[in-house]
Amino acid sequence: MTNLTTFLRAIKSASLDVASIVPEYTVSKATVVGNDTTATCTNVGIFDAECTGLKCPSSVSAPCSTSDLYTTSNTVEGGRVEDAIMSKTAQAMSSGKELIYIQLDSYAKTASKREDLKVGLTNMASISEMYMVDAFVGRIAKLIASRTITAAENWLLIITSEGMNSAMKAPLVISVFSTGAPVVINPIVDANVTSDAAAVSADGTPVHVASTLDVLPTVAQWFDIALGYVSTATYTGVSQGICAKGALMKDGCVSTAASPTSDEA
Repeated sequence: MTNLTTFLRAIKSASLDVASIVPEYTVSKATVVGNDTTATCTNVGIFDAECTGLKCPSSVSAPCSTSDLYTTSNTVEGGRVEDAIMSKTAQAMSSGKELIYIQLDSYAKTASKREDLKVGLTNMASISEMYMVDAFVGRIAKLIASRTITAAENWLLIITSEGMNSAMKAPLVISVFSTGAPVVINPIVDANVTSDAAAVSADGTPVHVASTLDVLPTVAQWFDIALGYVSTATYTGVSQGICAKGALMKDGCVSTAASPTSDEA
């Protein structure tokens, strides 16, 4: 998750209005030791630690990684955290957020400890969990598509997974929606896909492997923002899938006159 929260900080620094929808344990608890200006938290969340270290959120104006922070819990919405996320995503869209970051990890936490998921889907429980993740992604995609009908906006949807070594290799799925439908985009450049000639050199050496480092340059191109203030040593990824800023995307990944004129992610 570290790569992705750092990416959010860079995007917020470009003055974009960002909302994050994350599990409550990623945010520092209010229990403090000391006064408000020097207070340290007993439980520091990753969304606060990047800017505040051990200080509590009360000592800063807002989390550095996002403009607005929505938290979720498995105890809300009758135990269905997905329903809470959907509600908060719709709320963020309605309030005009330009970028929305969603973390869904209720399945990933158990999957990492399960041998059956390491060797393949071998039982009904594993398959059911994967279907539930797919269904949730489908609900988000439908919500985004509906938004592009009711508002003159194009939306970029990026699905990835943050974990150990994700800066070197991670699944990456990218979709673009405009006027209620998906837009045809370029394929993901990934040397892990054996048929992807763009990702390997003539001698077969990998040129690029898809990872979470591709998220920032992709979003930066979508919003047409410069990243001169970001260290290239930290962000070595490439823009994936799109070929123009969001407001100029259409089928075939060819830029045209800006209509609609708004781009969101």
